[in-house]
Amino acid sequence: MDRETDVFVKNQVLNQYDNEMITENKRKLDFSPFLDEMKSMTQERNREILEYVSEKGIMEIQKALSRGSFSHKELVVYFLKRIYKYDKRFNTVMELNPDALKLATEADANRAENLHPLYGIPVLLKDNIATGDKMHNTAGAKVLENFVARKAATIVRHLECVGAIILGKTNMSEWAYYMSSQGICGYSALGGQTKNPYGRYEVGGSSSGSAAALAAGFSVVAIGTETCGSIIYPAGQNSVVGLYPTKGLWSNEGIIPISPSLDTPGPMTLNVEDAAIMLSSLTDDDNIKSINWKETFKKDVKEMVLGLVVNEEIEKFSRSGDDEIIRRLKGELKEAGFIVREITLEEKLNDLKMDEVLEREFKDSLNQYISDNDIEGINGISDILSFYKSNPDSYGPHGFDLIEKASNTKLDKDVVKILEENNRELARKSIDKAFEEVDGLITLSNKLSHVYASAGYPSFAVPAGYRIDGEPVGLTFTTGKMEEEKLLLMGYAYEKATKHRVKPVLEEDNI
Repeated sequence: MDRETDVFVKNQVLNQYDNEMITENKRKLDFSPFLDEMKSMTQERNREILEYVSEKGIMEIQKALSRGSFSHKELVVYFLKRIYKYDKRFNTVMELNPDALKLATEADANRAENLHPLYGIPVLLKDNIATGDKMHNTAGAKVLENFVARKAATIVRHLECVGAIILGKTNMSEWAYYMSSQGICGYSALGGQTKNPYGRYEVGGSSSGSAAALAAGFSVVAIGTETCGSIIYPAGQNSVVGLYPTKGLWSNEGIIPISPSLDTPGPMTLNVEDAAIMLSSLTDDDNIKSINWKETFKKDVKEMVLGLVVNEEIEKFSRSGDDEIIRRLKGELKEAGFIVREITLEEKLNDLKMDEVLEREFKDSLNQYISDNDIEGINGISDILSFYKSNPDSYGPHGFDLIEKASNTKLDKDVVKILEENNRELARKSIDKAFEEVDGLITLSNKLSHVYASAGYPSFAVPAGYRIDGEPVGLTFTTGKMEEEKLLLMGYAYEKATKHRVKPVLEEDNI
C-alpha cells in the first residue's frame, strides 16, 4: 500500500507532467537586449566556457576569470544562451535582468585583485525578492504582474555591494505555496509549471525555479526563500545544496511575506563551499562574516554524533524506498567519520499550531507589504482575493482557498502571537534536549521542516544520491541557533566523502 507521501508525490508528478496546466498568463522571457551578443558567441566558444563553468564553484570560476579564460560579459552571455536553449523544457526563469550585460561590462572594466568572491558572479533570485530596478516582483501572481518595487531587498543590496550580477528572477510556487491546499509545486500563473531537470520527478516547492535553474546550469548560484521546507525540499529534489539560515540571520526586508516569524531567504548552490560564501556575504552578523571557511572545512568530524530522527509522526512523511536509502546514508556517514544513532524528539512536537500562525500572519504581513509599497489598485489581501474570484480558471486554476481563509480569518492577532511563541519554545526545547545527546540531527528531505522552522534553527540540505529510478534525494542536517559553522562542516564532510553532486542533468553536458 502506498504511503501518504507516496500519494502526494504521485499526484504532484501527474499534475506537473500529464495534467500540466498551461497558463495563458505566462510571462515571456525578453532576450532582445542580448540577442546581438548571444549571436556573436560561437558554438565553439560556448563549448569552451561550458568546460570551464559546468558544475564549478564560485572560487573555481573566479580563478578562471583571473586567468582570462573568459570575461564576466562572456559568462553572462553563456548563461543567457543556455537559458534560451534549454529553459523551454523546465520553465525555471521568470524574467531576465535587462541590465545584466551592462553590469557584466562594468565588472570587466573594474575587475582588480583581491575582489570579493561574489564579484561579477551571476545570481538568480526567486520572484518574491525585490530588486529595486527594472524587474518585477510578483510571487508568480497575475495580480502583481506589473508591480515593480522601488527599493531593493536587503539581501539584494548586499549582493550589489560586493559586485554580484543579478541575472534574473526565477519561477516559484505561486505565493510561495501559500495559495491553495491543492497547490501544485512549481506552478504559477505568470511562470507556468517548473519541471525537474533530472527527469519526470516532483520538482519541489516553493523555491522550485531557483533549485531547478541551478540544477540545469543556468547560473552560478541562486537564492530561494523558505517558510517551512521551501528551500530544503526543492534542493533535495533537484540535487543541489540549500540552506535555511538561523531565523533573522538573513533579512526578510523587501521580500513578499507569508509569515514573518518563519520566513527567511537562503542560498541555493552546487556545493557546500559556495553556500558558506553566500551565507557570510549576505548577512550583517559579524561572527558569521568573519568565519574562515577554509579552516572550518579542515576540521575533523570524527566522533561527531548525528541523531537520525525517527519519531512516528515525522516518519509519516516517509516514502517507499526511504528505509533502503537511510541504510545507505548511515554507511556513508560512518565512512565519513560520523557516529549515527537513532533519536526520538519529544512527542509534544505534535502540538505545534502552525496553520493558525500562517493564516493570521499571512494576512497581516501581506497587508503591510502592500501598504509599504503602495501597489497600484491593491489595498490589501481582500482585493487580491477579489481578483482571483473574478477569473478563477485563469488566475487560480488549482484553487486559492488559503488566500480566502487568510483574508477572512477571525483569529485574534494577540492569540496567534502567543501560539507562535509557544511553537518556538516547544520546538527549541525539544531540539535542545536532543542536543544533550547528539551534535546534530539528520532526516531525509524536509521531514523536520515544521520543527526547525518553528524553532528558527538552521537546516541544510546536501545532495545524497538518487532513488532507484534516478530521482534525486537530499540529506538534511539541523543544528542549534547560530551554529551554521558546525552545520556547514557536517554538510561539507558528507559532500567530500560521497561527491553525489556529479551527475550532469543534460546529455549535452557529458563532454
